[in-house]
Amino acid sequence: MIDVHKLRQFLIVVKTGSFTRAAEALNLSQSALSRSIQSLEEHLGTRLIERERGRTGITLTLAGTELFERSDAILHDLDEMESRMTGMPVRAVPTISFGIGPMLGGVVLPGFFKDRLLSTPDLRVRVHTSTSDLMTELLLDGEIEFYLGLPSVRRRSTRVRQQVFGNFAPNFFVRPGHPLAEQERVTIEDLLAFPRISGTAWSENLMSLGSERDRYLFASSLQVDDYGMLVDIASSSDALIVASTQRPGDGLVRLPITIELAISSSELSVFSLAGTRMSPLAAEIVDDLKNRYLALYGAEPAFPPSSTSAHGNEPPAGRRASP
Repeated sequence: MIDVHKLRQFLIVVKTGSFTRAAEALNLSQSALSRSIQSLEEHLGTRLIERERGRTGITLTLAGTELFERSDAILHDLDEMESRMTGMPVRAVPTISFGIGPMLGGVVLPGFFKDRLLSTPDLRVRVHTSTSDLMTELLLDGEIEFYLGLPSVRRRSTRVRQQVFGNFAPNFFVRPGHPLAEQERVTIEDLLAFPRISGTAWSENLMSLGSERDRYLFASSLQVDDYGMLVDIASSSDALIVASTQRPGDGLVRLPITIELAISSSELSVFSLAGTRMSPLAAEIVDDLKNRYLALYGAEPAFPPSSTSAHGNEPPAGRRASP
């Protein structure tokens, strides 16, 4: 019979993403925890976790994945049965840690937290807002369960699973009363006459745009990963915010641009560890954030695609627009 105590330890190793953090959570030495998992593997006659020298985080085998998916439900049932027999309620505190791009987070997280904290007041959430490169490291180290954003440019790994979250395209937003706000048609020359401000993700991904003109157009004079600050600046100046969408209530005006980009839109993705299934709470949060983003972004039309680049050449395949 499987040792339930060791099964719980295995579950914590998977959920924390590393033996080090699991040992800290269980108040055990890492060597003791490792021996316990090895004992569980010996009892089952199969390897559950791949072990490679120098690798951070963990990777489950097929058997480990199946055990993880089944054991979570089994242990939940055992806890519930114990609660009924003893009359003592067993109430787990929902906890999750995830990452999201700063600009995307600035748009969808305020409404998400407002609703979530009302419906689930004991929910414990830790959110990391950073670049895709850093969030990939956090994911591989087990610090976060998933992140929303663009693929990492410098930090690619076969241990990371990528799934489509939604589409996006660049737009320009200004304050009401801005000199360009009342124009029926805004040209490239009009845009270049005013300072453009954005999050750093725009700058990081400019090289993925399909033409020299597009890269020049989207180059911003101020880059800061604080969506609220960008809105404040645009609301009190003639600066243009480069973003895919805006929050409800920001009161900004989307400029009627008729510019043809070599690549009109791209995809945002959900990144999680390959070989493991996201927890039900994580999957629920991803769906919630996706619906909120689509509700906002669906109202912002994308630039029309261009059949050729600024120099009359076909745009390179496999490239993406910046977020």
